[in-house]
Amino acid sequence: MEDFYLTKPVKLEITNELDLHNFKPGEVKELIEEYIYQCIKINIFEVRIIHGKGKGILRKKVESVLKKNTFVKSFSTASPGSGFWGATIAVLKKPDEDKKMNSDKCLIIVDMLNDFIDKKGALFSGKTAQKACEKIKLRLDEFRKNNHPVIFLKDSHDLNDKEFEKFPKHCVKNTWGSKIIDELKPLENEIIIEKTRYSGFYNTRLDQVLRKINPKSIYLCGVCTSICVMDTAGGLANRDYKVIIHENETADFDEEMHVFSIKRMKNIYGVEII
Repeated sequence: MEDFYLTKPVKLEITNELDLHNFKPGEVKELIEEYIYQCIKINIFEVRIIHGKGKGILRKKVESVLKKNTFVKSFSTASPGSGFWGATIAVLKKPDEDKKMNSDKCLIIVDMLNDFIDKKGALFSGKTAQKACEKIKLRLDEFRKNNHPVIFLKDSHDLNDKEFEKFPKHCVKNTWGSKIIDELKPLENEIIIEKTRYSGFYNTRLDQVLRKINPKSIYLCGVCTSICVMDTAGGLANRDYKVIIHENETADFDEEMHVFSIKRMKNIYGVEII
C-alpha cells in the first residue's frame, strides 16, 4: 500500500498488524482508514494496531478513529500477551455482514439546514431554496419507500472557524442554525455526516460510507449549488461515481452562480442534469 499522507510516500505490507510508531500523529486517521480498507480487500478481518502506552493520547486517537469507521465491527484493548495497553485489536466487518447496506443507488442531501433554508437563518438561500425543499422531500420519500440509503451532509463549524473570514458566522455546532430542517428530519437508520468545508469529502467519513454502499448511481441535491453541492459533485466525479442532479432540487443565493455551476458540473464533471 502507498501512503500518500506522508511527505515521502512509503510502501506498507498489509498484514494483521499496524505499527504507528513510525508515523506522525496527524497521519494516523487517514492511515488507519486506508489500512483497514485494504485489509478487508485481502480478507484480513482482525488487526492489531500498535500505538504504545505512553500517556494514552495516541490510544485515544486510535479509538476515536475506530469508533467512527463504518468497516469496524468492534475494538478492544489487546490482551496482556498481545501488547495490553500498548495495542488495540480491531475486528472488521466481513462483506456479507454489510449486505443490507449495499444498494444500486443512494441519495445525498447537502446542507438543508436552518441557517440556509429558514428566513431567519444566517445565510438564507432565498425562496428558490424553499421551493427546492418541496422537491427534495418527494425525492427523499421515494428513496425511503424503496429502502435506498440516504446520506445527510451538514455544515458543523466551530465558533472560530476560518470559513467565517469569508462568510458570516453560520451553522455553528449544536445550534439551531446547524440543524437539519424539520421537513427533512432524518430517520434513525439514515446517515448524518458533519463537515467543516465545502466538499462533503474533506476530513469526513463520506468516502468510507460510499465504499460500503457501493452504489451504481448517486442522486445529489441541496444547497448551495455553487459551493457545497458543486464541490461534493467534484469529489464524487473524481471517484468515478455516476452522479445525477435534478436541477429543481438545488438552489443558490446567487442565481447566476447557480446557472454557471449546473453548466460546469454537467460539462466538466459529467454530472447528469435533469
